Amino acid sequence: MSNRPSGLYLNLIHVIFWVLLTLLGYTFANGVFPPEHTLLRTIANISLLSIIFYLNTKIFVNTFLEKGKYIQFALIMVVVFIVFYTIRRLIDNWISSYEASDTNMNFVRYKLRYFFGGGVAFIIGFSTMYQMIRNRFINEQQQKEKLQQETVAKLQYLKSQINPHLMFNMLNNIYSLVSINSPKAPEMILSFSELLRYTLYTTEKGTAFLSEEIEQMHRYIDLMNMKSENKMNVVFEINGNAGGKKIIPMILLPIVENCFKHSDVEENEKGFIKLQLVIENEHLLFKTSNSKRKSGSKNLSEVETGEKKMGEIGIGNIKERLTIMGQLYSIDFSDKEDVFELQLNMKLF
Repeated sequence: MSNRPSGLYLNLIHVIFWVLLTLLGYTFANGVFPPEHTLLRTIANISLLSIIFYLNTKIFVNTFLEKGKYIQFALIMVVVFIVFYTIRRLIDNWISSYEASDTNMNFVRYKLRYFFGGGVAFIIGFSTMYQMIRNRFINEQQQKEKLQQETVAKLQYLKSQINPHLMFNMLNNIYSLVSINSPKAPEMILSFSELLRYTLYTTEKGTAFLSEEIEQMHRYIDLMNMKSENKMNVVFEINGNAGGKKIIPMILLPIVENCFKHSDVEENEKGFIKLQLVIENEHLLFKTSNSKRKSGSKNLSEVETGEKKMGEIGIGNIKERLTIMGQLYSIDFSDKEDVFELQLNMKLF
């Protein structure tokens, strides 16, 4: 549907072109021949030229020239010249039979043959360039559309990686509480439903309010605290005003989830998770640090080299989504023996 206006404009340009060419030919012969003969000659010649134009653009260029069949194309153009001049001569002789012969008219007929003969060369050259340029433009548009479709498909794939992973872990946590009839289970299910609603619906949009992402980060932390028997050492600091700012959804939350997954904050009294979010104008700085389990957990850094175990998302996914969305960002991390630190800098919408 979106191509219809441009198609109408193109058709209008074609009509204007042929009308102007007809007026030019008529003006050239007007006053020499009888008016009805002048109009007939002009219409006949322009009709022949238009047939050549559209045969060349619709068939000859695409079938031969664009496929590298240059000799065949050249031979066809020679045939076009011969056919045009043959038909042109027959029409000229037929009309001339109704006219008085004099030197002046013979001279004009010569000039008309010159004019329309040159017109054939012009039409062939012009139509060839026109169609080749049009083909290049169409190919570029098709490549852009294909790239856009591939980008959307890749972005959807990356999103689909995040949501099941996050939801699967949370369902496991809820199941463990339900299995022991914990009084926390109903509240946890309610909070989980809100988190699920956010991940399912908000991620379909290109952007979300930063305040919504922060709210889900708080909700996730609360869910993890409900799951734990002891109060965990989790600090979440926010500096700056998130009001009205927008962000690509599900960028910050997977980082928080990763901190919990690889931290020993549940079983170690000295374990910790520290989250710091700094908002300055249109800029966001998100710092995380967490103590690590002694089981050789690699946090997000293992994904940086392309390694992906089942269910692990990591830096690679976040980087690809930010890149696809054309977002300015930088991600730095430090994977020490006991502590993993990450810093994300990015522009907000």
